[in-house]
Amino acid sequence: MSTGAIRALLVAGAGVGTLPEVLVRDHLASGALVEVLPGWRVDPIPVHAAWPSTAVRATLTQSFVEFLAPRLSQLFRPPAARAPRG
Repeated sequence: MSTGAIRALLVAGAGVGTLPEVLVRDHLASGALVEVLPGWRVDPIPVHAAWPSTAVRATLTQSFVEFLAPRLSQLFRPPAARAPRG
């Protein structure tokens, strides 16, 4: 089941679930969803990037991954650990 479908079910009141905070941030802010176990978090899931070593643009791909990695890490960090926007 997709995260979008899970989010729709949660907003519809179909139960309790866990999704990355970034996917439900607006719903939490509006009150459409509420956090029922504040402070409880699932263990982080690693994300990996893979591409063939024979890729024509391997250097460009590596540069993109190095650019994206810290941004994704920041985006998916729990709210209390996220740096303030400014």
